[in-house]
Amino acid sequence: MKMLMKNPFNLILGISYLSLSNADIGVADKFFHERSHLGPSVWAFGSSGVSIYSVDGSEKLKQHDNTDICKVTERGQSCGFKDVVSDGRHHVYASNWQGNSTIDVFSIQTGDFVASIDTCGNPWYMDLHPAREELWVHCWGPDPEEGDIGHIDVFSTTSIHSPLDQVLLHDDLVGHAHGTVLVDSSLGHVGYATDLNTPYLYVVDLNTKKVKEEILMPGAAGLFRMAYSPINKHIFIRAYVCCSCGFENADLEECGRGSDRFVDVVTGPNQGNYTGRCGHTCEGSRSDTIGVYEFDTVTNQVVTTWQPNDALGADPYVSSYGDVVALFGNNGGSTIRLLKPNENGMMSKVWGDIEVGFNAEGPSTTEKGVSDSVFIQDSKHNVAVFTSTLANYVVLVDMSKDTPTMKKIILSDSEEITSKHGRGARRNVVWAVGTDYVWLDGEVTEEFYIIKLSPDGDIEKAVLDSVVQGIPTRRLVYVQNYYAEQGQKMIKHQVQKQVAEKTGYNAVGVSGLCLGVLALVLSIFNTVSSSRKSKGWHGQENGNEEMSLPSQV
Repeated sequence: MKMLMKNPFNLILGISYLSLSNADIGVADKFFHERSHLGPSVWAFGSSGVSIYSVDGSEKLKQHDNTDICKVTERGQSCGFKDVVSDGRHHVYASNWQGNSTIDVFSIQTGDFVASIDTCGNPWYMDLHPAREELWVHCWGPDPEEGDIGHIDVFSTTSIHSPLDQVLLHDDLVGHAHGTVLVDSSLGHVGYATDLNTPYLYVVDLNTKKVKEEILMPGAAGLFRMAYSPINKHIFIRAYVCCSCGFENADLEECGRGSDRFVDVVTGPNQGNYTGRCGHTCEGSRSDTIGVYEFDTVTNQVVTTWQPNDALGADPYVSSYGDVVALFGNNGGSTIRLLKPNENGMMSKVWGDIEVGFNAEGPSTTEKGVSDSVFIQDSKHNVAVFTSTLANYVVLVDMSKDTPTMKKIILSDSEEITSKHGRGARRNVVWAVGTDYVWLDGEVTEEFYIIKLSPDGDIEKAVLDSVVQGIPTRRLVYVQNYYAEQGQKMIKHQVQKQVAEKTGYNAVGVSGLCLGVLALVLSIFNTVSSSRKSKGWHGQENGNEEMSLPSQV
């Protein structure tokens, strides 16, 4: 490759040789040459299958029906997707509860269905470690009778059929409940996991796949959602508590579903052993006084706790770069509290309380009215988008100013809320990275709402661009092959550099040659990249480290 790069004419000859040799291959390889690449796209996962669209919504690029990819069970053949992540290079992964518990794998290049890989029972949330090329899957119902030995399953993203290990968080494998897993390259050789049934934050050794430390979180009955900021290396963790119910002056008037039982209430005004509940049922109750822990991963100490300004209890979400933390409170969607991370070991600062008013059409409740968020941060935009399952509008927040400002955009004039509401329901929002398009879904009406941002970043100029008929969506994700994109940039830079050094060439002819070279190079880059990978290529020829996506938070 170095010899070819020294002279653009040599590069053309080399590429021509590759093209000719590839044209003379066997019929079995026809698949790879006629398969078109999707490029940047938006993927929708739902009970009826998977639909893939162009970023502006003008074209459906691919469709996988549930009857083609999901298993038949006594309840039917609907897909049971719970979470979706992309590794930005090889595959898109979806956790699927339908039938046997599986991780469904799709090609990032073509959108083709690749495989269904068995995993531990009831897989839900996943996290990707790009530097280690590992997928970490938190399972909510591992079954020893099915061979499960842990609560978390780990897969290699470069060898999807070779699971690494399962991680046992604690001895109670059968009684396991909801939880999340967090891995990030800035955390070194450890990751973190939670379990709604235990008050411990589990520190996991990424090399041995074993718990190295259990950290008791004061006052909690269990832990769930985590959001990590690499800026100060703090994790923001939702605390769950026990609460009293079913009697006068109890934390909750009614106990809800399930049989009555006594629990130890250690927070709020009614501390003691009472008839009660623990976990999700106690969200927003008078006992939900902890809210969100801010935890320092350097010292393994709790720095402080956080609550929304008008309620008790909240779920933390973090921006792409970790510079803003949003608290979705159990306040019916009235406000969102924004925090600014400080230095390591120091508590964050309140940046503002945004009055989104998602509960404006009804009384304030202790429900979580804010559903999802996306942070759009590039050279032109610094915008957060917040959605709700209680309203048919979306809120845009301009984060480029000292004091955040907001704008509402109506998604639908329908009197019916186009999103489902309740535990597990979600109005998804994703940004097609590098573009001005933001996608949202309406699961009830099976629609997608596409917002177009202003190129200058002014949220007042953002508009609802189009409404696209879609599918009942469980998860929405933007997919792009970042690795190929970086490779293309590298080749383009190298060609331009070499052409610029050839001062004796005619400028117009050289420019045309450069464009021709780039067209050929980009058309075969992925083939060359795949060939390198199959031959054990793990880095650039100049010794640089292998390119990788920034860690997801």
